[in-house]
Amino acid sequence: MAACATCGVALGLGRRLMGSKRCGDCEQNAKVAKDSALAQYDEAVSAVITSGRKSAPEADRLGQLERVIAEGGGSFEERKVVAYRKFIDQALGDEILTAEEEQRLVDIGEALYRTPDRLGAVLAPYKPQIFVAMVNDGRLPVATSTRLILKKGEVLHLEEPASLLKEVVQREYRGGSHGVSFRIAKGVYYRVGAQRGEMVEVGRAWQPDDSGVVSVTSHRMVFAGSRRSVEMAYAKLLSLNVFTDAIQVHVSNRQNPTTMQVLNGPMIAAAVNAAMQRLLA
Repeated sequence: MAACATCGVALGLGRRLMGSKRCGDCEQNAKVAKDSALAQYDEAVSAVITSGRKSAPEADRLGQLERVIAEGGGSFEERKVVAYRKFIDQALGDEILTAEEEQRLVDIGEALYRTPDRLGAVLAPYKPQIFVAMVNDGRLPVATSTRLILKKGEVLHLEEPASLLKEVVQREYRGGSHGVSFRIAKGVYYRVGAQRGEMVEVGRAWQPDDSGVVSVTSHRMVFAGSRRSVEMAYAKLLSLNVFTDAIQVHVSNRQNPTTMQVLNGPMIAAAVNAAMQRLLA
C-alpha cells in the first residue's frame, strides 16, 4: 500500500489516483512552508550576492529555502535569474570588466547556481558584453582553435561561427509588350504597339556563399569555410566596418572587401582592434 512520503501514513485511494505522494496534512504543511520560504527568498538571494562566496552560511540558507520551495511545488528560478542579471548589468555598466570584477561575478554565480551548466546558461546571453568589457580592460582571452593551425608565436583570442556573404544584384524584366492585333480582312491581321522589354536592376542583397568559423588571432583574422578560406592579416588591414550581426573587412591585397555574417559584430571588432593595437604597438 502506498504511504505518505513525509510521515509514512497510508494514502487513500483518491490521493493515489491524483498521483499525490503525501497525505493531506503533509501537503498543506508543505504549502505553508513553501509560502514562508518564498517570502524570505529575495532577501536570501541578496545576501548571497553580497557575500559572494559559494561555501558560506548565506549560500547554505538559500539552498535550504530552494529545497522547501521545490518540495511545496513552487518556483524560484526566475526570481534568482532577475537578481543575478541585475548584478551583471551593474558590473558591466561602465563597459569595463576588471579581473577582480570578473572573479566576483563568477563567485556569485557559482554560489547561486552551484553547477557549471546552470551558470553557463544564465551567462550565455552576456557573452558579447563580457568579452568586450574584458577587452576594454586590456585583457584579451586566449582560446583553443577547433580547426585553425596557428603559426609560430601566434595566439588565438576568439573563434565564432560565421557565414561568408556575397552581394547579389536583383533584376526584373520590364517594358515588354506584344502590342495589339486586329483583323482587317480574312487572313489579314495588323499589329501595333509592339515593344521589346529589358532586364533592369532593382536592388542588391547579401546572400550566404559559404559557412564556417571566423578566428581572431594575435596576427590575423581568418575565415575557414567548407569550400574556401580567407586570410586577413592585420598588417594589411585598411578598414573594418562593423554591423550588429556582420563585419566587412578591407585589406590592401584584395580588391573587394570580405563581408561575413556573425553572431555579434562588435565582439569580433573589439577583438580585432585590441589584437591589432598590440601587434603594431
